[in-house]
Amino acid sequence: MEKITAAEAAGLAEAELTHGPGGNEADRVERDSRSAGPGSIFIALKGEKKDGNDYVSSAYENGCRVFLISSEKAAGELAVHEDASVIMTDDTLRAMQIMAKNYLAKFDIIKIAVTGSTGKTTTKDMLNCMFSYKYKTVCSFANYNNHIGVPLTAFDVDSTTEAAVFEMGMNHMGEIEVLADIVRPDIACITNIGVSHIGNLGSRDNIMKAKMEITSFMDENCTLVYNADDDKLAQLADTDTKYKKLACGENAGQDGVILLQLSDFGENMVAYAPGEGAEEGITFILRYNKENMMFSLPLPGAHNASDAAVAVGCAVTAGMDIMDCSEALMHIELTGSRLSVRRSGGLRVIDDTYNASPDAVKAALDVLSDASGNRRVAVLADMLELGGMSDEFHREIGKYAVEKGVDVLCTVGENAAHIAEGAEKARGDSNIEVLQFGSCEEFVSGADGIIRDGDVILVKGSHSMHMNDAVSHLLKLGSEIAQEER
Repeated sequence: MEKITAAEAAGLAEAELTHGPGGNEADRVERDSRSAGPGSIFIALKGEKKDGNDYVSSAYENGCRVFLISSEKAAGELAVHEDASVIMTDDTLRAMQIMAKNYLAKFDIIKIAVTGSTGKTTTKDMLNCMFSYKYKTVCSFANYNNHIGVPLTAFDVDSTTEAAVFEMGMNHMGEIEVLADIVRPDIACITNIGVSHIGNLGSRDNIMKAKMEITSFMDENCTLVYNADDDKLAQLADTDTKYKKLACGENAGQDGVILLQLSDFGENMVAYAPGEGAEEGITFILRYNKENMMFSLPLPGAHNASDAAVAVGCAVTAGMDIMDCSEALMHIELTGSRLSVRRSGGLRVIDDTYNASPDAVKAALDVLSDASGNRRVAVLADMLELGGMSDEFHREIGKYAVEKGVDVLCTVGENAAHIAEGAEKARGDSNIEVLQFGSCEEFVSGADGIIRDGDVILVKGSHSMHMNDAVSHLLKLGSEIAQEER
């Protein structure tokens, strides 16, 4: 963040500096009083359990001197300090969003926004990888994709920044429009329209409307990049828009980024050196402007080629050379627990525990199916926010697990019991072993009697199911098995 004064911060937030010097300077924004210190602006956000206004004295003691607050009580606590700059507002969250919007507008940079039901974080990581190859780039950290995370990412921009990548998530209609208003992207992309949050939005058509809010502030100088292989997004080809469009994928058409000759070599267990090609991972060709370029990604799963096509579409729209895109993506690293393959002794664990939706679980099962190992074990927990269709979606996953040749299926949670139900109904002549657990703790307790040396194990479920604990136990178990064999 560029250094700004308290008076400038008040102006950007469209709020009032009610106390203290206007010249106090800050070069970062903090929402945690423990992190607030000299040179920071403490924004007192109200959460479900805690109110940041209750912690202004703690922030002051830590050295913070600029405060954005909404409480008269907090204002009274700070009034005794002549060197504390107090900016008052009725709604600190909204003021932070306005401040971020006005701050970001000061910079002439390339702004890219990405959303989608699945794959948006992977696509964000790909965008960051490619844009960082050519530009000084700011990118959404971890899962900073909501009403708080997007403004915080905006504050990371400074005078040296040339491009910024923003991930945008949502649970309800109208949420992405708020984020798009902050960013005002030059380039926006949508990876797909799935069924995540269908319990809140009711239908894929409504999910499409919610995702399309990313274009709310785009004009004829902006471009929407989209996955032409998605049935809902494909309708954009025949839709008149005030902004430009670029289709990507196998069905992109001659003017788009065309995906060709995809090969999936299974899960990526070890990194490969640049230029050697991917013995494990995926390779594919992207054709753009009649030029073919080979891509090799050290990532498991054919679905990642679709995300890459969309990401490359954004990059070439911004003026990057497709050869540079190929070189950059050879070094891609993904955020967090997303199809991260981890080895422990003779076990290989595919950690995809960040979140889960039907489309994402199927993609992960595709990766497991292509994996080499003595047995393919799927540990699948509840998928949430699926509304009245939840049972049906879970049963469909069980059927898919049978079709993909899973040897052992462990379901975790009340909703996931329907995965087991679907597998049992579809099993036919399959030898699949189906086991049910009420919680992650139950699975961890019984895992030692299930897992064998040489297994490859997929662990997947909604974040609130805490399946990362299962991954930790499996990695420990793999090490113990290896020790026993010695």
